[in-house]
Amino acid sequence: MKFVHAFSGIALLIGALAGVGYAFDIPALVTLRPGYPAISTVTTLCIVLLAGSLFASSIGRRTAGVALAAVVAGLSILVLASYVLIGTDQVSGVLSTHVFRLSGMAGRTSRTTTVALLGIAVSILFSGRSVVADLSAGVGVVLSTVALLGYAYGVHDLSGIALFSNMAMQTAIAIFMLSIASLVLRPDLGWAAVVASSYAAGGVARRQLGFMLVPPIVGWVLVQAVYLHRLEVDAAMALFVVITIIPMALLVLKDGRGQIALEDERKSRNEALADVMCQAQQQLVDQSRQLKAESAERAKVEAAMYRAQRLEAVGHLTGGIAHDFNNLLMTISGNVQLLKRKMPADDPLSKYTVNLAGAVAKGAKVTQQLLAFSRSQKLSIRPTPMEAVIVSARELIGNSLGPTVTLRLQVEAADAWALCDSDQLELSLLNLALNSKDAMPEGGVIDIRCERWHMGANGAPCVRVLVTDNGQGMSPEVAARAAEPFFTTKEKGKGTGLGLAQVYGFVMQCRGEFTIQSEPGAGTTIDLRFPETSPVVEPPDSERAALEALPASTQRRVVVIDDDDGVRDVIVQGLRDEGYLVGEASDGESGLKRIEDFSPAVAIIDFLMPGLNGAEVARIAQARNPGLPIVFVSGYSDTLALDGVSGAIVLRKPFDIQTLSRTVGAVIDAT
Repeated sequence: MKFVHAFSGIALLIGALAGVGYAFDIPALVTLRPGYPAISTVTTLCIVLLAGSLFASSIGRRTAGVALAAVVAGLSILVLASYVLIGTDQVSGVLSTHVFRLSGMAGRTSRTTTVALLGIAVSILFSGRSVVADLSAGVGVVLSTVALLGYAYGVHDLSGIALFSNMAMQTAIAIFMLSIASLVLRPDLGWAAVVASSYAAGGVARRQLGFMLVPPIVGWVLVQAVYLHRLEVDAAMALFVVITIIPMALLVLKDGRGQIALEDERKSRNEALADVMCQAQQQLVDQSRQLKAESAERAKVEAAMYRAQRLEAVGHLTGGIAHDFNNLLMTISGNVQLLKRKMPADDPLSKYTVNLAGAVAKGAKVTQQLLAFSRSQKLSIRPTPMEAVIVSARELIGNSLGPTVTLRLQVEAADAWALCDSDQLELSLLNLALNSKDAMPEGGVIDIRCERWHMGANGAPCVRVLVTDNGQGMSPEVAARAAEPFFTTKEKGKGTGLGLAQVYGFVMQCRGEFTIQSEPGAGTTIDLRFPETSPVVEPPDSERAALEALPASTQRRVVVIDDDDGVRDVIVQGLRDEGYLVGEASDGESGLKRIEDFSPAVAIIDFLMPGLNGAEVARIAQARNPGLPIVFVSGYSDTLALDGVSGAIVLRKPFDIQTLSRTVGAVIDAT
């Protein structure tokens, strides 16, 4: 706002001096030179009011500024109306005589002055609307500049034009200052914003405005030279053209070069932006592909995790079912054995007991498969010669396939040993071969291949067994559920749905890997991987032979602890028939008390019981009775928890009563 204050201050000074001239009758302050037009009282008042309006507006007193500008606009309109109606300015005379009580000199307000003053007033009134404000103030700049050039060049013809006649010199100066001040009143709008801009366009505008001072100055110098007879008029005109055109041409070239630089910079910026956008787009495409791949991998992992969790849950369920089922089988089997003992050898009903025993054996096989899937059965995982087991399994499998199926065996790692249970491996190969046979109703080929491979993220060495057929294959949905217990695509009554479940549970318990590769119509490959190990020499199992050879002992104390009444009754009755003195209990707490009261030579304990389980009961009993032999009987077969029990022996339900009797006798005789 410094420019507003400076320019309006100069105009205010001019108006004040003119007012003093009128007040104290000083002609030099009203008419600068004899023969020059005098500044009128209306013009003097309007200049003072406009200066005050600009100052008030610049310091935030917008209302006061607008009020003063409105007064000026009203006076200007009255003067113009006087010219239109009467043909002369009567307002200045009335104002001088009747308002200010002046006598003598009283200038008239010219049409040019009136229009210029009205333009400045309108510019202040509409300062918020840049187009109206700039055009109105521009009128004042143009009119005052023309009048000033006429005075500067001493050209009477220019100042004598009807439109510009009677504009006093000090009036022209004041109007020019007020017009410039009104233009910069709002530096953030209109022409002032362009000139004040910090961008390249602002620099161009300032240079071109500065150049506008050159023609008037050069023209004034040349006019003076003509007056002094130093130059002829035609020579002065030629010099004027040359002196003004050359700087203008240089300025145009400079600004053009700057514009070219701006265009080059804009082009470079656009190219750089295009490169960045292209790179960003390519990066976005790459990230989209990566995200899609990660999403697919995540979905695959989540599906595998869900499948593993589902199989784990089903495994726990099947383990519990197998436990209850084994207890039922044990009750049936034990009662059948007790019944056979009471029946003569030639009894016609003995064949029914044989049938019952066969049914129990089949049921025991089913529960064995369930326990293998649930991984709750403690396998005999040891270094196993893979070639010997596979060759042994071929004899078992070959008799089960029939004449339409060809079995081919390929062992590429004849000396390979792996950590697994040889019996379960044979059973797994048999189950897989039977599944392949069912998938090839018209016959086909089953390939069993054994080779060294690797597994896991770290590529640990393993022995891989591949069972491949050229049967019907499976869809991805069927393959995903194939290892679930009781899931089968066979007709009702032709499959239990436990074959692959047993294989899966067995491989997982061996800390191996199990995968299915299959497509509809393209056959199926089952991939079993077992950790590779070094070969060992197995000592003969003399302990089992000794147990089977020892005779049953008599008149020995035994405590039986089992929560299943049927199983407990069978065991108690069977041992009593063998001559043992038997005490019994239905849970862990009462069993511990029974052991304290009965002082047995051996305790027979079920593993899975409510309250204290068998392992906890055994540890407490051995703590109270060091050296007490323990024989566990379990249908759940989760014998991992029994490892902490000293000298524990485990019998799987359903078992033969004679085997139990010999085991108990051997344990008692060994103590």
